[in-house]
Amino acid sequence: MPLSIRTLGRAAALGLALMALLAIVAPSRGVADVDPAGCTQDVLYDPTIPTFQNEVGRPLGEGPTGTAGRNQSTVIDRYFEAVMNATQGNPRVKMIRQRYGTSVLGKPLYFYVISTPSNIDNLNTGRRDAPFWAGVRDGSVSEAEGLAAVRSRPAFGWVTSTPHGAEPAAGEAITRTMYELVARTDCWNARRLQSMDHFLLPVRNPDGRDVIQRTSAWTFDHNRDFGTQNQIENGSFLPQFKPYPGVFLNNAHQ
Repeated sequence: MPLSIRTLGRAAALGLALMALLAIVAPSRGVADVDPAGCTQDVLYDPTIPTFQNEVGRPLGEGPTGTAGRNQSTVIDRYFEAVMNATQGNPRVKMIRQRYGTSVLGKPLYFYVISTPSNIDNLNTGRRDAPFWAGVRDGSVSEAEGLAAVRSRPAFGWVTSTPHGAEPAAGEAITRTMYELVARTDCWNARRLQSMDHFLLPVRNPDGRDVIQRTSAWTFDHNRDFGTQNQIENGSFLPQFKPYPGVFLNNAHQ
């Protein structure tokens, strides 16, 4: 039976999560452990980054869960795009978007990447992190090399949500996570952005989410298909993950 992305290299992924944590909490030695210029000791929020209420007109999570009152996929995408636009030119954080496919019913599928401007600008050029972290996952890079690299090479962390359209709260949860990553100015969050490139996929199943249906429009459960990758939504995602292997969290449930 084919293995899912979550199953492949599970031990390596857990090790990578530990390395990312060490990059934040290890004793001060190396660039990644030094507080970035301008960060705050207290948890504060950048007022130039719009809140969900600023953009949509109501607090995140407020309202009924029925089709007419819930946050449709287009609402989630609209807010992500607004925050992304607000990061352009920000010296502290940068967010970019990649369209990776289309759902059965023709809705666009996006993932977003959040990190420091330098990390984002060098995501695909001038940096050999992707092959390096692939080696950490498959064991060709030693544990010692991996642990040493957390101070100089950003790791990759993936969070996806809403494979089950009838469990919409995951979409709201990842939206809040995105805001915290982008808007917080404290030094802990700044070091987190230095140490890891965060890949967020807010809605894996827009067709199901928008009609409160667990499955895709073709009645496939996206979690059950994640290993076989037969469905268009999952099949489009795998090529996006391979160049940036790392920690993978599937936020499937409410």
